[in-house]
Amino acid sequence: MTFTNETIGEFSYQDLPACKLEHYLITRSQVGTGRDSVTPASTTVALGNPLTETEYGSVLRSIFTVTGDLYKTETEIIDRQTFIQIRTQGVVDNSLVSVWVLDEETANGQTINEAGLFVHNPYLAKKTEQEISIPAPDITLLGRSTSTERTPNTTTSNSLYQPGHFLAAYKQFTNIYKERYFSLLFRWSITFE
Repeated sequence: MTFTNETIGEFSYQDLPACKLEHYLITRSQVGTGRDSVTPASTTVALGNPLTETEYGSVLRSIFTVTGDLYKTETEIIDRQTFIQIRTQGVVDNSLVSVWVLDEETANGQTINEAGLFVHNPYLAKKTEQEISIPAPDITLLGRSTSTERTPNTTTSNSLYQPGHFLAAYKQFTNIYKERYFSLLFRWSITFE
């Protein structure tokens, strides 16, 4: 399918953003300690007690975390939380397999009993940065007289996609007390039939 610069009324095809698949991919996960507070699973929109940035551990850990908004619906934000970036993912037959590891330096001292997978930004949430006023430079050039006239200040603003995480899959399991002497591997398969 090709688009032209055809204009219909005030709408132009050249104004359409490219369909970016990254907004709809499962690229984030969480682990938590609140299994007992989540029932029933069919109405689950969040982990019972997801780990915080501090609870994931020190800078020596191998996971990469990001902070983002957790959405219940397209317009309802539950909370701002910490998410693990899933860096290992692939397709095996008709399954999407996501893998992440809590290494020896990650989540020590936590009793982990729940995990979740999250879609990155399915509602295409955007955040507009504040307008920034950039003052015009006041520069005196060598050998020239200074002028009292200056260029006016300029303002700029950007609209950026802000991750609006949405729970895609949730799992409860037996308590695992995470300690420094072992790593915990999560391998999660979602099969499409």
